[in-house]
Amino acid sequence: MTIGQRIYRAREEAGLSQRQAAGEHMTRNMLSFLEHDKAKPSLDTLVYLSKTLGKPLGYFLGEDGPQVPGWESLREARRQYDAGAWRQCLKELSGVPEGEVLGRECSMLRLLATLSLAEQAASDGRLPYARELSAQAQTMACPYPTPELTRRIAILAARTGAGADRIPEDDALSLKAEQALSEGRFADARRYLEALDLRDVQWYCRMGDALFGQQEYRRAAECFHTVEQTMPKAVRRKLQLCYAALKDFEQAYRYATMED
Repeated sequence: MTIGQRIYRAREEAGLSQRQAAGEHMTRNMLSFLEHDKAKPSLDTLVYLSKTLGKPLGYFLGEDGPQVPGWESLREARRQYDAGAWRQCLKELSGVPEGEVLGRECSMLRLLATLSLAEQAASDGRLPYARELSAQAQTMACPYPTPELTRRIAILAARTGAGADRIPEDDALSLKAEQALSEGRFADARRYLEALDLRDVQWYCRMGDALFGQQEYRRAAECFHTVEQTMPKAVRRKLQLCYAALKDFEQAYRYATMED
């Protein structure tokens, strides 16, 4: 079954006319062209039809028998990205041919995987490699730009020295706090963090680390508890260490033996 046939069947099952299904996203004539395979849908259009007609995106691309070259590689790339295997994700994307249907999603996934890999390298102290990846990310096409993604690229560039000489003051303070923590300057890190207005997940983790470094274990535990539900694996070990330092061995043992 072709993509056009799948679109037609989904529309019929949804009980919508071509005009109703097209909405403001496209003209009725364009939808007719798509249904008769006289035009190829973009990824944006497939996402729109998926929501409008109540079908998963894979239905139109045929997960039971892909009609689009590279679809299986893209599916595997998504799976690797979700698993945090960003290098493998990029490897899978290299096997996806550029095209109208898959090209934009491939570009976006390639950018996100490169950014994640660069951020991991920067956190591990592998700055030359992080700098190289950051420079690559700044030249990549971004089919779905957002302010948060632009900010993320700028922060990475500032961390690695690969560009972006000026970033917002709050981001600069966050970077200074991160650097101070890495150098064991816990009082400085705490001062930078206290100057920030934003209290997000990363803020509580970093403040917890700074307080732990200053041996304020009770307050450190309070910070980690704030984000315990959001990122349990990341803070479980830290909570174990806090309670061990507080000689609350029952709580320390509980966090040490928690299953994933």
